[in-house]
Amino acid sequence: MVDAWGFRAMQSRGEAINRTKNAVLWLETEFRPVVAMVREAGLVGDRTGAPYMRIAGERYWLLRTHEWSDEMLQQVI
Repeated sequence: MVDAWGFRAMQSRGEAINRTKNAVLWLETEFRPVVAMVREAGLVGDRTGAPYMRIAGERYWLLRTHEWSDEMLQQVI
């Protein structure tokens, strides 16, 4: 999942990203913000990984996108 995210990030940025930078970028710009959105929506308690995977999977299955927004989250929940 992180490598696939990094591939899309490299395509959108037009530059190569090494695996370490990719992991840090994914954590800071994808995982943590999404977990915060899910918590704000009251969908989880202290758990993080499993809710992220569920919401990310539902988002792609329903909307065929890897983008995040408040509107998208409302459609998924």
